Parts: sequence; structure tokens; C-alpha cells
Amino acid sequence: MYSRDDVHRWRWQQVGIIAGVVAALIALITLLNHGDNRIAETDSVDGQGKSATTLMPTTILPPSTTAPPAPSLADVRWHGEIRLNENSINLDHLPPSYSDPAFATFDYDATSKILHVHTWSEGALWSSRANPTRDQCSNQLATHSLSRDEKDIEQPQPGLGLCLQTFSEGHVAFARVTKILQGALLTNVVVWTNNS
Repeated sequence: MYSRDDVHRWRWQQVGIIAGVVAALIALITLLNHGDNRIAETDSVDGQGKSATTLMPTTILPPSTTAPPAPSLADVRWHGEIRLNENSINLDHLPPSYSDPAFATFDYDATSKILHVHTWSEGALWSSRANPTRDQCSNQLATHSLSRDEKDIEQPQPGLGLCLQTFSEGHVAFARVTKILQGALLTNVVVWTNNS
């Protein structure tokens, strides 16, 4: 049979295992909740502090949605969620806003199901599930930029990643399609400051 010390040691081992499992679950839940809250916020890093985006109501996405990278605040001009529709979005505006198509970065035509990178902006597909850094996006734009004919991306799906460079101010940005809505695409976007 087991001695009293063996039973006591065995119980403490069980307590240790249970405590480890509970700690891992708490860490996982905290990580998932933190990611969801980040999606619902809009950050401005130019000294203006937190500001709500005027593009759409805040939406909490399911935990499986890929959020923008956790960028260094020194490099980020803006990040948040954008409802992309037929109204052209200018990522040079702070916060990004609907704009004259001549100065816009991209839009989405829900009727033809085409995500369109505007003529004077640059775009490059990002195939990795991991979100890129500013330097990775800049490199992708330099080496794999979409031609004029490729700037109409047909039937974009959740998970599509797109590196962008704005027309007016040359900001590098990254957009990830997170959800298809009626008449719009929901995207998570990060716009970085210029290197200069």
C-alpha cells in the first residue's frame, strides 16, 4: 500500500498540474480578449491620443480574426478597422476617411465584388498569414507591385493581405480583409509613418 508521505506528495503534484492548466487557460483567454479589444480601437500616434474612427461603428470580431500586427507606436501613424465600400478611402488622411477617388488609396465594389487599388497608389499581395512589418511591406511593394491590370482584385476573401503605398504622401500601409459584409468588406489596417 501507499505510505502517508506518498499520498501527500501525489496530492501536491495534482494541485501543481491543475494550477498549471488553469494558468494556461487564463493566459489564453486574456490573449484572445486583448486581441478583440485592439480591433475595436483606433489609435492615433501623432500626439492626439485615442480617437474613434468616423468610418464605421465599432465591431468586435471573433477571436479567429487576424488583427493588425502589434506595431511599435513610434512607427505607426494610424491603425484600426475600416469598412471598405464603393466610397474611396484615403489612407493619407488622419484618421483615414472617404475621399475624392483621384487621391484615394482603395475601395470595394460590392456589385462586381472587386477590391480596387487606385491608379496612383501602389499595391502588392501579401500571402503570409502573419502580418508584415513596414519594411516587409515596402520590400513587397518594391519587388511584387501589382500592374495596372492586377489592381482590380476579384472576389477578395477574408484573410487576403494587401501592402499599399499611398499616392499623395507615400505612406506604407497594410490591410487584411477580415469579413465580407453586405455591400462592404471589413478590413484591419495599419498605416506606418514615412521613413524620412
